[in-house]
This record gives sequence, structure tokens and C-alpha cells, in this order.
Amino acid sequence: MAVKIFGNPTCPDCMKLQATLMANPGKLDIEPNDIRDLGALKSFLKLRDTDSAFTEIREKGGIGIPCIVDETGKVTLDWRSFVSSRGLNVVEDISGIPATGVACSLKDRNC
Repeated sequence: MAVKIFGNPTCPDCMKLQATLMANPGKLDIEPNDIRDLGALKSFLKLRDTDSAFTEIREKGGIGIPCIVDETGKVTLDWRSFVSSRGLNVVEDISGIPATGVACSLKDRNC
């Protein structure tokens, strides 16, 4: 079963997660879900509205991406810890990822 990842290519953290996955090819079976797609957005919003992992981010007015749903259905917003726990090296340099926007934040907050 694949790990679901909800994100958006305009989000800096999503871009870092993408760079991390690209630097570790084949090490994680993923199902990408770009929330610009209405079907993916609907699934993400249902998750965001009901899962306790989003409580703090909702209170702060954040979006909550990237969001990872592991094979057991557990939701995490801490992508760095998740990929590290799977033996992947975290990549912070996004210079190799084409920028498609400046940020995905609301009111200049992070995702």
C-alpha cells in the first residue's frame, strides 16, 4: 500500500519533500495528491476537517500541507521526521525543483 501525500507545488515545504523523494528514488511507495485537483482537494479537506493532527494548524490559520497518510492511515504533518524514520535523507535545497509559485500560505504564514 502506498503512502498518500497531499500537497501543492507552490508550497515551499512540499517542494522540499519532493526534492527529498527525488533524492531517494524507489525508497518510498507514494501516491501523490495535488490539492489543485478537485478530487484530491475534497479528500484532503475531509481529512483536515476531521483528523486531530490538524487541530493546531487549523487554529493558526494554516493549510496543513504537506500532509502524509501512512499505510495504516496515520496522519502526520511532520514530513521531515516521517521520511527520516523511513531511512530517507532529508533534502532542504529546492534549487533543482522548478518554482511554480511563491508560497501557499494564508496571510503570509507557512503552509
